[in-house]
Amino acid sequence: MVRKPRRLRGGPRLYIGSGTGDQVTNDWTIPRIGTPVIQIDIDPSELGRSYSNAVPLLGDAKVTLRRMIGLVTGKRDNKKWTERAQQLVSDWRKEVEPFCRSAATPIRTERLCQEIGDAFPATGSSCPIPVLPASGQVGW
Repeated sequence: MVRKPRRLRGGPRLYIGSGTGDQVTNDWTIPRIGTPVIQIDIDPSELGRSYSNAVPLLGDAKVTLRRMIGLVTGKRDNKKWTERAQQLVSDWRKEVEPFCRSAATPIRTERLCQEIGDAFPATGSSCPIPVLPASGQVGW
C-alpha cells in the first residue's frame, strides 16, 4: 500500500538533527521547493545541503532548542492548527495499527518497530513507535 503524505499547511518546516536526503524528504518533494526551512544540526555540512535554509542553525539540537524556546515571547492561539495536527496523528495511528500487530511473515517493519517500542519502559512519550534512523523504516 502506498500512502500519500499528509501535510500540515503553512509555516516553515523544522529539521532537527536530520539530514534532508531523498528518503527523509520523499525524493525531495516534502517540503515543496520554496517552503521556508529551519535546520538545526551540529554538522555544518548538513546545513542547506538539500534545501536552501531560511534559517540554518549550527549547534547541538538540545542546547539550540532550549535557547530558541527562551526567545519565544507571548502566546499564540493555535487551537485550529493543533486540532488538525492531532487529527492527522490519530488518523495515521488508526491506519498503521493493523500493521503494528500483524502476524505476517516476513515480519512487517511496523510490527518490528512496535515490538521494539513495547520492549522499552514507558517514557511518557505520546509516540507509540520508536523512530529508527534506518532506510527501511523511513518509507512508512
